[in-house]
Amino acid sequence: MTTVIPVAQRTDETRTLEMLGIASVAFLVPFLLGGPQLLVGTVVNGTLIYAALRGRWTRVLPIVLLPSVAVLSRGVIFGGLTPFLVVLMPGIWIGNVILVSGIQLCSCRRCPAIVAVIAACAFKVAFLYLSASLLAHSGLIPEAMVHAMGTMQLITALAGAGLVALASALSPALLQAK
Repeated sequence: MTTVIPVAQRTDETRTLEMLGIASVAFLVPFLLGGPQLLVGTVVNGTLIYAALRGRWTRVLPIVLLPSVAVLSRGVIFGGLTPFLVVLMPGIWIGNVILVSGIQLCSCRRCPAIVAVIAACAFKVAFLYLSASLLAHSGLIPEAMVHAMGTMQLITALAGAGLVALASALSPALLQAK
């Protein structure tokens, strides 16, 4: 039988370990799997959303940065490094910050979680799509990358939110107070 530590009784060290576990998932899934984007993006967005709902900004920051670093590392180690990812990484990081910050801001204002998550996903995707469109228009990335930063990001962000909602429904203690 597993003992669950109630959220209200969790220590600072326990919360740090929780965020370390989430950060590990955010790094290892893109690094080890590499694709398909639907699966990897869903898990990564799910970890970002879960972390946003559970942790303080200082603990969430590594989770914002690690997925794209993992993809870049995978390319370096396993070949196929694309210079386009290097160009897109700052935009991806900012998009992740928008997602996490939007959720945290809305939750501080007692906005319903579903509204916070959908709005934050929409703002993230809008930023990524606009950034990718501008980079493609400038000739820095191929036009095909714009689709990956638009429609696919929206699908994976909402699917990640669904993953968190499902996990929360199966185990309500997952999203209790920070």
